[in-house]
Amino acid sequence: MTSAHTTELSSERAAALLGPGAVFIDARPSTEYEASGWRIPGARQVGAGSGVDILEALKATPDELTIVVYCDDPDQACSALIARRARELGLGHAFHLVGGFGAWRRLGLPVERIPDLAIAPEAQPGG
Repeated sequence: MTSAHTTELSSERAAALLGPGAVFIDARPSTEYEASGWRIPGARQVGAGSGVDILEALKATPDELTIVVYCDDPDQACSALIARRARELGLGHAFHLVGGFGAWRRLGLPVERIPDLAIAPEAQPGG
């Protein structure tokens, strides 16, 4: 039995949500996340190896925000599961990105460099 509410969101529709009304959750494994060097602007990384508890990250999201989860698996199984779980927990409107991060990039939608996790910035003395 399928739900009357779809949990899928196209890249174009998701891009229209960029801003303070939505939170993007990057569910790619840490190795893939770091190797790509890019993410959707402001996305929170919660994938395997990130050290982030996915459910805790979801629960910390304000109810009024739309949650958009993405990974880069061809069938988006990981992001679909996370979005469904968020809905089951009553955490507002949660969707998974159809086509994942690859589809987002192919459409030329906004991306930003991820913080360099391998090298910490040098501390600059304050004067």
